[in-house]
Amino acid sequence: MIRFFAKCIFSGVMLLSFSASAMFAQEKLEAPSFSLQPKCIPKLNFSGTPLFKHGYWIVRLSWNPSAIPSGSVLKLYRDGHFLKKFSLGHPFHLRDRHRKKGQTYKYKLVARLSGATIASQTRFIRVTDHAKKRFHFEASVQEKTNNSLVKLSWNPSVSLDAKKFKLYRNEQLLKTFSALGPFHFKDSKRKKDRKYLYTLIALNSDNKVITSTRLKVNTKSCTTTTCTPPTSTTIPDQTFSAFFPPVLFPVAGFFQSTLPLTFSAIGLPPDLIIDPITGIISGTATVFGTFDVTVTATSSCGSTSQSFTITVTPPQGGD
Repeated sequence: MIRFFAKCIFSGVMLLSFSASAMFAQEKLEAPSFSLQPKCIPKLNFSGTPLFKHGYWIVRLSWNPSAIPSGSVLKLYRDGHFLKKFSLGHPFHLRDRHRKKGQTYKYKLVARLSGATIASQTRFIRVTDHAKKRFHFEASVQEKTNNSLVKLSWNPSVSLDAKKFKLYRNEQLLKTFSALGPFHFKDSKRKKDRKYLYTLIALNSDNKVITSTRLKVNTKSCTTTTCTPPTSTTIPDQTFSAFFPPVLFPVAGFFQSTLPLTFSAIGLPPDLIIDPITGIISGTATVFGTFDVTVTATSSCGSTSQSFTITVTPPQGGD
């Protein structure tokens, strides 16, 4: 009887071992073929800003993935807890509401393709009263024939009490900017395959530092991907009636890109706006006339614009 049970146990162990080997071989066979060299890891451009609105704190998170292959899935976590899953399309932001003041939160954005992690980025966001004094600082690298061009830009908060900004590269002052801008700078003829440290400092009227931020830029090129600006087709002229019905005109379909797009418009009739994420022009027109409108779609690789005319006519039955 003991030999019988020993034989059964041995058979069971062998069966489990065979099953595990088969599962491992299957997983190895089905492993995604996608691979990235270390210097070609896709960037997620993940950032977060605390805001105080409607009586409670919000952490506004945003990202603009570049060189992420189609079919990828983005997953967002807070302190190790899963928050939400996003496709490669819109939206590229999330408002994490009802956060505690004085608390530091760890947010992690992970890009996965065919079940494998291809990129991830972590941000520690502390919710304090001083959060409104921070500004967003970003860079992009454009490869030239014999060197690289580093494009720097920043977006100061409207509540930032700054009178001027100073931009440094590796402790060397590049330029001083007024509080009125411009908020961008092109650092040309940078050596390829180099790391540069840029520092942006905001100073008040007493020349004292209010806040500063640093940005590490690597000019290594990723030859496996190309950066193509968005393209567009003609937007037909539109005619809307004043007051009713409300305007609802999507323009995103007139722009094409493999990368995420944001939209802006100038020349819109009063009381009409464009959603920067969806590209929908909406609102209730209240002023009659003809308006020349220019819509611009922007990706991490450039922008393109289309102009058209919006005519607002008196409501039917009106004077």
